[in-house]
Amino acid sequence: MSGPLILAIIVSAFGLWGGYLLFRQRQTKAEAKDTFTAYKADGTLSKHVSEQAYSEVYMRSEGPRFGKYLFVTALSAAFGVLLGLRVFNFVWNLVWLRTGKLGWFDVGELPHSLATVFLYVGIMFLATWVSMQHYHLRAPGKLRNEIKRLNGHEGSNGNL
Repeated sequence: MSGPLILAIIVSAFGLWGGYLLFRQRQTKAEAKDTFTAYKADGTLSKHVSEQAYSEVYMRSEGPRFGKYLFVTALSAAFGVLLGLRVFNFVWNLVWLRTGKLGWFDVGELPHSLATVFLYVGIMFLATWVSMQHYHLRAPGKLRNEIKRLNGHEGSNGNL
């Protein structure tokens, strides 16, 4: 396979993934309206809770938030790897030229291949670690707890 074909496949995959996340976001907004009217009708939500406040809570707790984090992580890791490998190979070639073109230091030899793999794994690990730390520090609460918070710990008729 050629480079442009592989790049086109990767861009298409990211496009489909992003489109699916947008679809889920819109679908969750529609679900928020339906559940708001149902929860108002059966008394789960108190009278003072607005549809906008409930929709924000519903989107945070039931929306595709984790999928969005994974998407941004994969996107940043992909660009990070491309940029990181470009800079790494530039520096590696510069060092290779400065050392008098030592054979074992040439691109494609074991030291270069191992360093490339370690760099690739390091960038992926770093992107994932940063993303998951950010997600878990701001993890959404369960819908049940968020509804109780909206109700002010009162107004629930026991359905939760």
